[in-house]
Amino acid sequence: MSTPSLSASPPLVPHVPAAWACVLVAELLTLSGCSGSVAGPQDDQTAAEVSNDQGTCKDMQRDICNARPDDALERGADSSDRDPLRFPEGFLWGVATSAFQTEGGTDNDFDRWIEQGKAPGIGLAADSFHRYSEDIALAQGLGVQVYRLSIEWSRIEPEQDVIDQEALEHYRDVVQAVRDAGMEPAVTLHHFTNPVWFAEQGGWGAATAAEEFVEYAAVVGEALQDLVDLWNPMNEPMIYISGHALVSIFPNGGFYDLEMFGREFRQMAFGHAGAGKMLRQVDALDADGDGLTTQILAVTAVIPAHPAEPDDPAHVKAAKGYGYMDNHAFLRAIVDGDLDLDLDGAIGGELEGVAEGHFDELAGSVDLMGVNYYSRTFVFPMPDMIAGGMGCIDFLECGHPNDLQGDNGNEVYPPGMYEAIAEMSVYGLPLVVTENGVADADDDLRPSYIVMHLLQVLRAIEDGYDVRGYWHWSLLDNYEWLSGFTMKFGLFSVDFDTLGRSARPDSVPLYRDIVSGNGLTPEMVAAWDIPTLNPR
Repeated sequence: MSTPSLSASPPLVPHVPAAWACVLVAELLTLSGCSGSVAGPQDDQTAAEVSNDQGTCKDMQRDICNARPDDALERGADSSDRDPLRFPEGFLWGVATSAFQTEGGTDNDFDRWIEQGKAPGIGLAADSFHRYSEDIALAQGLGVQVYRLSIEWSRIEPEQDVIDQEALEHYRDVVQAVRDAGMEPAVTLHHFTNPVWFAEQGGWGAATAAEEFVEYAAVVGEALQDLVDLWNPMNEPMIYISGHALVSIFPNGGFYDLEMFGREFRQMAFGHAGAGKMLRQVDALDADGDGLTTQILAVTAVIPAHPAEPDDPAHVKAAKGYGYMDNHAFLRAIVDGDLDLDLDGAIGGELEGVAEGHFDELAGSVDLMGVNYYSRTFVFPMPDMIAGGMGCIDFLECGHPNDLQGDNGNEVYPPGMYEAIAEMSVYGLPLVVTENGVADADDDLRPSYIVMHLLQVLRAIEDGYDVRGYWHWSLLDNYEWLSGFTMKFGLFSVDFDTLGRSARPDSVPLYRDIVSGNGLTPEMVAAWDIPTLNPR
């Protein structure tokens, strides 16, 4: 199966290199100012200077951040001739999963944490390790072109430098089954879990962490080179780094441990970049015949950061800094080679003894941007924190009650999809929405969620942003980390007692029809859009 929409073409949005002072990357629809900037806020910047920056950034908005060639919309056809509810020809529809969340049944650092009573039990999860053929058939029935999955590192390398060939062959069988079902596999190598031996050596804070990960990537890349072209070294690395070192939501983490943050940031950056470049070396085969070999996806949890008080310059500055940490600092390293550990916008210092700087070996290691978007956050100032602000845990505490929310309390904010796409477009690389979904056990909200967010993707494409695909999270219910099995993100529900799969009654036929028609219909929009929540 070919993937023509991923073939080489000029980026529609110009790349903005490491000139990180006052670059507004998106029109944040509900606030003024520069909270969407990739610029790291300067420590000595006054409130008046921040306020002045707002006007400056607004003036730069069209010329820099939303700039594109006059003929940008000629990628497919003239936009005036295209049905505004249809996606471009070759748009890649997909579904996303992860190994540990659907397989369970392995000995890794998170499983050990479960044994210690620090997280809910997982067992065999959905038992996708043995039922992968059933899951692939469900995805095939949706008509999607891409199946995103991950490889569980602890299965491949259960002991240091000991490769389990049987496990490697198992994942080869999985990927082959995806190919046989007519879908393109997009393979993630690290989705938050680590082998026990790796964790016992210090995990991502160890000096050899990046080297160990690159060696693992080489093994998997060589084994699957004839089957895989789309590779993602790490899922949401900044979520892991900040979640582990600052708030301890992953095993063996710390609480605001800046030395741990710096060491893990550095090692994960070199691990991601090194794995990407290694995969280009060991996987020289064009598995799908589209003229491209290895394509490296950088998958980021993009969380638009809005100031809790948009008229207060201190809140605007805090949101700017928090958004830089969440959405851009890691990408700046693996795209441009600039490692900014203390998040101040400069690269000449250090963080708790860990050196920053520009590193050529980091730069140029990414081909595609992967956007994981779920919701926005509101940020209030905390000047003593590394990012200068903190996202609200409870929306009510920040004075922004949710009009609509998923079962996990996340606000449903469709315009944030457009904001996320605009933010990621400053890197000048094609984009894929690699995750988007909602926790909704009753399937009351999911159809509206899908339609509203796809309307924002269409809006972004209409404005010239180079979006190549949309992959829904998730194909089926799974283990959602500290929430266990309580949050239901699947298009297909799973009975975790019997392991039976069932199509959710509204969202499955809706998504199948969207995929088959390569777009929405007026009837879908009339039935599921909520215009008051989804301005366009």
